[in-house]
Amino acid sequence: MSTVALEEILAEREHRALRRQKLIFEHQCPVITFTLNLAGPEKRGRLSDFVFGKGVALLKSRLGEPLFYECLSSSAGLCAFFGYREHASVLKKVCMEIEERECGRIFDFDVTDEHETGISRSVPRRCLLCSRPAAECARSREHPLESVVAKTEEILLDFAAGALASDAYCALIDELNLTPKPGLVDKNNSGAHFDMNYALFCKSAAALVPFFRKAVLIGAKSSGLASLEAEGILAEKAMFAVTGGVNTHKGAIFLFMLLLYGFGKYFADGESPFEAASALAAEKRAAADTHGAEIRAKYGAAGALEEAVSGFSASVL
Repeated sequence: MSTVALEEILAEREHRALRRQKLIFEHQCPVITFTLNLAGPEKRGRLSDFVFGKGVALLKSRLGEPLFYECLSSSAGLCAFFGYREHASVLKKVCMEIEERECGRIFDFDVTDEHETGISRSVPRRCLLCSRPAAECARSREHPLESVVAKTEEILLDFAAGALASDAYCALIDELNLTPKPGLVDKNNSGAHFDMNYALFCKSAAALVPFFRKAVLIGAKSSGLASLEAEGILAEKAMFAVTGGVNTHKGAIFLFMLLLYGFGKYFADGESPFEAASALAAEKRAAADTHGAEIRAKYGAAGALEEAVSGFSASVL
């Protein structure tokens, strides 16, 4: 992350206020201003920028596409404006629900009505470290800045890991929903797989979400191949438990957890997720007693491990 001086933060606040005022004048509607509550002088980073993007998507998923959307980017942080032709009190209620339920109150959605009046919260924000109102703790400096910053990083990483795990689950469901897929399970039939069906794949994908999340956290700690393999084994056991021993997602577990590990590494040290996954995969030897090994020996075809080692070169990204 990069640090920013107080003067820059204050200047950016003034710039944002003027921009919001202009947007309200131009569109004559309430405006939502979205920022992140990040304690300390560091206002931009790989992790916080990722979380900010997810916050933008969350608001749009709750309220629909806005009349207008604009994002300001500076060393003082990211700031997004959304315009909606909806009563400001309705917008504030939705924003408060997101603030309380998502990302541990790091999200900050301010609502200003078409008369340039800010809409106050009905319930004060709570401190990240205790149950008291955040404003009281800030004024009294109840908690050391280092503790607030550490808690903020913990919340950001936890949210990002959950969001990426959800994305991985959605990717599995999107692939399952792709219909028709001759010979494979889709929404119409089970193809050539008499022991599998659509519902079984849905249950299997849902069971893997906690392990996808853990893969991101393992990557963020750079814990290495042994830790990721141990989690992968637990993921396989969870899959077999809900499928009655049927292999629905073994290959996906291997590839997805490697890539999710890579994203955790990216948040921690900036390494490309694909390069990090590739480097970790290169430490592993391909199993010799699997169906995939038979196919490689018979046809000379690359398998999941080779795809990972190549940095997912065959994937469409």
